[in-house]
Amino acid sequence: METTKGKPIFIYAEYAYIVDKTSGDKTIWCCDRKRHGQCRGRIHTINDNLVLSIGEHNHEPKAEAAEMIAIRTQMANEAKMRISRDAIVIPDEFTKTIANRTFLQHDSGLKDKQMLIFAIKKQLGILERSTTIFLDGTFSVVPGLFFQLYTIHCDYMNHVFPMIYVLLPAQPEV
Repeated sequence: METTKGKPIFIYAEYAYIVDKTSGDKTIWCCDRKRHGQCRGRIHTINDNLVLSIGEHNHEPKAEAAEMIAIRTQMANEAKMRISRDAIVIPDEFTKTIANRTFLQHDSGLKDKQMLIFAIKKQLGILERSTTIFLDGTFSVVPGLFFQLYTIHCDYMNHVFPMIYVLLPAQPEV
């Protein structure tokens, strides 16, 4: 079994353990809550066979630990998988705000070159009247089918606010 980050995880007596140290065939595992609650539960294995259990846990076991880890790992793996741009259909609930204002201002619909622009009319009006704007491109938080989140901010009432969000496709290689 693996964590959502692809690291090995060992379940024993309804506790989850992550690798602490490895030496040849021997692995020392620490409780997966070591960092969060200073739990001292540890086990030693040789070729994935339990040899020794040491240290007391400072929390109750979770009967569903293995199932929870499997579900979490599956969800993380599915989220990482790329789907085809042909499969992108933006549901109506994501094109409007809670107040039922149009939020998706533009969808180029060009498959591999698809660009989405999100803003409400009020934000566009504020941006149009603004004398100072700021631009920011971010790559790390972008859904897999897009390359960059580009945001346009402006000064409004002595504060800087994002006014437009643009999801951009990958740039063609030259």
